[in-house]
Amino acid sequence: MEFEFNNQLTPQNQIEIENIGSFALDAADELGIHYYYLVKTMIGQSIVASCGPVVPDIESLPSGFCINLYRTEYNEGRLIKFINLFLNDKYKKIVTAIEIDIEEAIEQFRDVKEYLRNLSAETF
Repeated sequence: MEFEFNNQLTPQNQIEIENIGSFALDAADELGIHYYYLVKTMIGQSIVASCGPVVPDIESLPSGFCINLYRTEYNEGRLIKFINLFLNDKYKKIVTAIEIDIEEAIEQFRDVKEYLRNLSAETF
């Protein structure tokens, strides 16, 4: 009986981000569920924001929806680590990612207060 071992994880995709201090990503899993990620840096401070899962053009929020906002001093190494953690999250299982305009990404963030105000049977 043969046993395989020393398995190697091989990336199936890649993305080049020219300015890690100011960019946005639209990432998706193999089911078409989207996750949005953006970094905006001003006067030495970086804001890192993410949201998802989101199904574009559908107002209902999937189970597990989350918005994160993190503020930190600009540090290239730290931002690289954050980007890698986002893209390689074992629960999201992202298979595609494209760089989009920051404003376009912001438009995809859901307003949780408005969502909660409008809860109804159709929301579920």
